[in-house]
Parts: sequence; C-alpha cells; structure tokens
Amino acid sequence: MRIFGDQITKEEERIAKKMVLVGLWCIQTNPSDRPPMIKVIEMLEGNLEALQIPSKPLFCLPTATVPETLEDSHGISSCSKPSKFGRHAYSLSF
Repeated sequence: MRIFGDQITKEEERIAKKMVLVGLWCIQTNPSDRPPMIKVIEMLEGNLEALQIPSKPLFCLPTATVPETLEDSHGISSCSKPSKFGRHAYSLSF
C-alpha cells in the first residue's frame, strides 16, 4: 500500500488489510487450521479489528543465502541452497 501513497483511501486500506489477513488464514500449512468458506465469507464481511493474525507456518525459517539452481540430466531444476528471501514472520505494518 506504500506504493500507492496518498492515492489509496482509508476504506481501501482497511479492505486490503482484511484481505491479507483472510488470505494468510487460507494458506495455513495444516489444512485443519484453514477456515471453511462460510468462515472466510464471515471474516471478509466482518470487522477488521475482530480478525486475528494466524500463526506462522512451520516452513517459515529465516535463511541467509541465495538459491543455487542445479539442473539434472533430465532438465529438472532444483535448489541446492535456501534463499535469503526466505519466509519470515508475518508483518502487517501497512
């Protein structure tokens, strides 16, 4: 939202924050932690202040190196090193 500067209204900012929080709930690693669609609708229609930030997924480990892509004889790529752009704790400072 910082990209848009003053071009975004307070209402648009509130909607964007709500969509991000609901999206984070929907991509939880453990399927049982993901809300059912009826709950997603309730969250989107409800109050932003009522939404909680979901827990950080297990795969969110800080890393310090750039991925190095290797290709095998079949042309399949894989990463041999973790990315310095690894996932971190959610930060919602809009």
